[in-house]
Amino acid sequence: MAGAGKFLKGIEDFEEARIGATQIAAIDDPLDANTNNGFFQPGEIEENLIVQSNLGGANSSSVNPRGEDGLALLGANWLNNPDKTVVANWFVDSLDLIFTSRNKTGIGFMTQSFLGPTNRARIDVYSDTNSLLGSTVVDATNTGVFFGVQAIGGAAIGRINIFEAGDAVEGADNIEMWVVPEPGTVLALGFGLAGLAAVRRRRSDK
Repeated sequence: MAGAGKFLKGIEDFEEARIGATQIAAIDDPLDANTNNGFFQPGEIEENLIVQSNLGGANSSSVNPRGEDGLALLGANWLNNPDKTVVANWFVDSLDLIFTSRNKTGIGFMTQSFLGPTNRARIDVYSDTNSLLGSTVVDATNTGVFFGVQAIGGAAIGRINIFEAGDAVEGADNIEMWVVPEPGTVLALGFGLAGLAAVRRRRSDK
């Protein structure tokens, strides 16, 4: 995403987690700025961000977290992931990124998938009033593939749901949260997202 006047409001990379390389630990939903669970202390997760599982799987039109052990925290190099990251802990669940400030118009993150057969993830983008803005299918690997989306037409992004079908767990790392005033310059690649412009790119660094 590019354009004059855009403001980066926060990046969550989970690097403050107290977990060693190659380790894995189950953690409860939700993961947010109030989390105090031995792996994260209060204030270490970005404000206005909630990460949690969703029992609904794909096409999850409402939030429905598993709660106990809903997420898994992965240490770097658990399965070729370059950094610490958080994924849905159960194959049947999807992963929700929730943006509570109701003013985020640009979101980017590394889309990750572990143990799955397809290396493809469905992404559904919802407004701050939980209206579906658009859906697409993107590449997802254990090292991560960048996905970025900008809401246009006055919409704000309230939630993004990520799901890979089959025996896989999906994750998101290096979550960037932007406020991008219109008009802005954005590369629209024609994914058919109503009210959205989206851009994907593969990158090897943070």
